[in-house]
Order: sequence, then structure tokens, then C-alpha cells
Amino acid sequence: MRQVRLHGDRDLRLDSVDPPACGPTDALVEVVACGICGTDTGFVRSAIIPRLTGVPQPLGHEFSGVVVEVGSDADAPAVGTRVAVNPMGSAMIGTGGSGGGLSDLVAVPAGEGLLVPIEESVSHEAAALIEPLSVGAHAVARSGAAPGAKVAIHGAGPIGLGALLELGRLGVGGVVVTDLSVERLSLASRLGATVIEVGGSGLGRQLAEAHGEVATFMGPRPATDIHIDATGSPQVIDKIIAVARPGAVCTTVSVHTEPVPVDFQGALMCELDLRWSMGYPEEFPGVAQLVAAPDFDAEAFISHRFALDEVAAAFATAADPSHGAKVIIRLR
Repeated sequence: MRQVRLHGDRDLRLDSVDPPACGPTDALVEVVACGICGTDTGFVRSAIIPRLTGVPQPLGHEFSGVVVEVGSDADAPAVGTRVAVNPMGSAMIGTGGSGGGLSDLVAVPAGEGLLVPIEESVSHEAAALIEPLSVGAHAVARSGAAPGAKVAIHGAGPIGLGALLELGRLGVGGVVVTDLSVERLSLASRLGATVIEVGGSGLGRQLAEAHGEVATFMGPRPATDIHIDATGSPQVIDKIIAVARPGAVCTTVSVHTEPVPVDFQGALMCELDLRWSMGYPEEFPGVAQLVAAPDFDAEAFISHRFALDEVAAAFATAADPSHGAKVIIRLR
């Protein structure tokens, strides 16, 4: 079968490998659609995967497909069931385990709640969005956002857009999204956000126009209650500190691959509450329900589609922040 594997630093290949065996407690999933994550492009740049074993590593952890075989002792959906796969279990699918979603077939441990059935009305591409949108949903949970909160999301990639979707579900209005990419901001605007192109005039002034101002001993500051950092840019946290009102929250969900210098004196002066968000320990099933809603707009999240044999171009597109949101690879 076909499988995308990382052989080393920037050495990504589409290989021909033996199909995985379906163990007694596994289900075998035929992959239909798989998204490319910023984590994937980071793996390619550095060849660092948590369980790197010295052998080529399969990639892909945002995927959906169809159950084609069920192990003799597996508690799994029946053969023929359309599923989204939660890759966070013990198999570490696409992040250091023996399987990856950029493959024709993946063996999934069936007893860990990783196989989430999807309705016929949900496209496989939409189902592949559940994983990144769940990351954004968990960032919102970590931030403590509730109706009435004034929220700014920094970064209009898939994770930032997932946070925007979750805020909408919670009834949080007036959300501001900032980014350098006009294309990404157009997607955030399509989802109802007020958008700020951060290459323009001052961030503080524009946030104040959207959220109002509060008087502080440091001078006027935007009344933004919560900032969500979904950029991965080392400059963003200090920009947030420079405009944060006293007692504001900053939740970082983006992956910073290098140490980031932080103005802790500035954070101290405004008593900024710094928080962190990793994965989606509880959010995957709820986001699956959101994606199944009749008004869910998958096209607001998907900017590019490629075939599996176009994987090099797909990764190049996903790694370019000037492009749009989610890059999807269709396997069939």
C-alpha cells in the first residue's frame, strides 16, 4: 500500500509498504481524507517525532475513512462504518507510532474510543477537520471564555478558526481575529469574526476600536479579556503583553519550537494570566457533533486539496503561512 513516511530532515517520501495487520483488538480503517497539520510540517523541517525509532516514520493524524476489518476481540464499529479517527491514544498515529493517516490503511486500537462514527451527511473532508478543530476547542476551554467575554484570537489558521467555531458555540460574540494573511482573515470573516491585519496600524488601537478601552496606570489599554495565541510566532506573546489590560488571560495553543523571550515585567505589571493548551482530552466527540450540524461550513476551513501523489506540493502549501487554512489530501 501507499504510505507517506519521514526518512530524515526534510526527507519526505511516498513509499510502498506492506499493509498493517489487523490485530484481535484493532479495526482496520481505509483512509479517505487526511489533513496536514503545522505539527506535520514541523516534523519535516526537524525530523523530530516523540517516538522516533530510527526507522522511517509515518505521518498524518487528522483523518477519516471507512472501517474495512474488525479484529476478533475488538469493540469497534461494524465493517462499512464511516469514521473519524482520534489519534491521541496509545498508538500515537502519525506522531511516532507505526501507522499514519497519510496511508491507504491504518490499524486503530478499537477499545480506546478512537473511532467516532460519522453520518452519511458529513463529508470525509469535514470529518478530517474534527481533530484540528478540537485543538482549538480545548484552547477555548483552557481560556475560561464565556458569553460576554471579549476575545482576540491571534492566528487565523485551522487552530485559530477552531477556537472561533467553539466560541460561537458558546455564544461568545464580538470575537476579533488577527493575522498577517489576508486570505486567512477572509475565512475568519466568513465565520463571523472582526478581523485585523496585523501588518497594518497598531494592534492596541485596533483592538480598542473593537472591544473598547479601559484606563490603567500604564495608560489606556484595549478592554480585551482573553487572548488566544494560535500563531507559533515568537513575537506574538510580547505583543499581547504590550496591549493586555490588567487581569487579562493569554492562552497559548500554538507550538513554539524554540525558546521564546518573554517580557515578564510587562506581564507582571498587568497581572497577565498565562495559560497553555495541549491536545483535546475531552473535546473530540463534541466537535464531531458540531461538524455534523446542518449549518457547519467546511469550505470556510479548507483552502487546498491535493491527491496523495502530490504530497510534496501539499506540504509546501501547508508550510506557507501566506496561504489559506487547512490543506486536505484525498486518498480516494
